[in-house]
Amino acid sequence: MRSRKPCFFSCTLVSAMLCVPLAATAAEPPWIEASDRNSAIVIEMEGAFHPEFASELGVDRFDTAVLDLDPENAKRYDAAAGRVLELLSARRKTESDAKVRQDLDILVDAVESRRRTIALEHRLLIPYFDLPRHIFEGLKAVLDARNGESRRRSALQRLRRYAGIEAGSQPLAELARARASERFGTAKLVWPYEGQVRQNLDNSERYIAGIAELFRSSGLRDWEAAHARLAAQLRDYSEWVKTAVLPRARKEHMLPRELYADRLKNAGVDLEPEQAISMGAFASPNRAGVMNSLPAGDRGAGGAMNQTFQNSAQVLSIGIFFTLMIVGLSATLPHTMAAGLQGHGVGARAAHRIGALPPVAILFAAFLGYNPIQHLVGGHILASLSVANRTALTGRSFFPHLISAPFSDGLHEAFAFAIVACLVAAAASLMRGGKYHHTAAPVSTQPAERDAHANRPARSATAGAVTHLSTAEEQRAN
Repeated sequence: MRSRKPCFFSCTLVSAMLCVPLAATAAEPPWIEASDRNSAIVIEMEGAFHPEFASELGVDRFDTAVLDLDPENAKRYDAAAGRVLELLSARRKTESDAKVRQDLDILVDAVESRRRTIALEHRLLIPYFDLPRHIFEGLKAVLDARNGESRRRSALQRLRRYAGIEAGSQPLAELARARASERFGTAKLVWPYEGQVRQNLDNSERYIAGIAELFRSSGLRDWEAAHARLAAQLRDYSEWVKTAVLPRARKEHMLPRELYADRLKNAGVDLEPEQAISMGAFASPNRAGVMNSLPAGDRGAGGAMNQTFQNSAQVLSIGIFFTLMIVGLSATLPHTMAAGLQGHGVGARAAHRIGALPPVAILFAAFLGYNPIQHLVGGHILASLSVANRTALTGRSFFPHLISAPFSDGLHEAFAFAIVACLVAAAASLMRGGKYHHTAAPVSTQPAERDAHANRPARSATAGAVTHLSTAEEQRAN
C-alpha cells in the first residue's frame, strides 16, 4: 500500500531543516544552541523507530539499526511522540527567547502531524511494506561513497540485522509479514492498491541485485553470506505477497477521505479533498491534452505558454470578479445606504450624498472587516446625533447588516458569470475530442530522391526498414 518513504514526508521537511543547526559551529548565537538541543529530541525519537531515515540525514549513530517492526510499533510510537510533545510544550512555557519559541512551535507541529498520520494509517490501512526497496535505500544511505570508511562498514551490521543474523535481531521480512498478517482479520481496513503491489513485485529482483552491487562497489568484504540469506528471505516475502496480499488488493487506487485530507494538510495545501479533486479533474486532463498535441521538442515552450495563459487568466478573473461585485453593489447599495442612515437620524440630503458615493470603498471595507461609516458620515454629523444613534452607526452590527443584501446581489452577479464561464470551458473541453498524441508526420521525398531510393541495392532497403521500425518505437515511447 505504501513504502516507508512517503510516510516520512512531513517529518523529512522539518528534520532535514533541523539537521543544519545540529552541525552548527560554537560561534553561533545561544538561541541556535538551544534550538539544536530541542531538535535533537525529535530526531532521537524518530531515529529510534525509523533509523534509516536518520542515516539519510547524516546521523551516524543510527547506521547499524533497522526499521522498528516489533509488535505494537504504532502504539509505542504514539506513546513516544506524546512524551516528546509534553517535553517540548513544557520547554516552550519557560522559554524566554522568541526565536527558540518559534522553533519549538515548528517542532511541535511536525511531531503532531507525524503522530496523526501514523495513527490514521494504523486505523485505516492494512500494513504493507515494499521491503526490497526499503532495504536497498537503507543500505545505500550508509554505503554512499561520500561517507567515511567507518560509516560504510556499519552497512555490514545493518545488513546482518535485516537478515536476522545479528544477535538479538529477527529477519525484517518475518516481522513485516507478522505485522501485516495480524491485521488481516480487522474489518474494513483498506488493502494496498493492486497496481502498486504488482510494480513492487516486478522490482523486487532489481533491488536484490542492486544491494549486491552496492556492496561490490564499496570494496567491503564478507557480505556475501548475509546477502544470500537476505535475498532468500526477500524472495520468500515476495511469494507471500503474491499469495496473501495480491489476491485481496484493491482494484481502485482511491484512499479514504481522511487520508487525503491529512496528506494535503501535511503538504501545506489548504484545500478539502473534494476541492482538490474537482480542480485536478478539470485542469489536469486539459493540460495533458495540450501537451500531448505538441511535438516532443516543442513541449517545453508549450508548457510555458500554457502556464502564462493560466496566470494571466487568474489575474483577469480577479478583475472581472471585483467589477461584477461593484456592478451588483451599485444597483441596490445607494438606496439601502440612504435608508439605513436616515433611519438612525442622519439628514436626507447627507444620507443620499453618502449613498451616491462609489461603492469601491464599501467593498474593500467589507473584505477588510472595517466599518467606514464614521469616515463617510463625518464627525460633525455624528456629533449632532443622539448617543444611541451614534453608537449604533459606529458599532459592529450596523455596517454588516446594512450591506448584506447589496453584497449578496454582487455575489450573485459574480457567481452567475463564474457558472457561465465554467459551462463554456466545459463545452470547449468536450469539443476537443478524445485522447490525442502527436505523431511525427512522414517526411516526403522529391521524385529524384525516390528514384535514387528505388535504384539502391537491397541492403539499403533493409536499412530503411530498420530506420522505420526505430522511428515507430520512438513514437510509441512518446
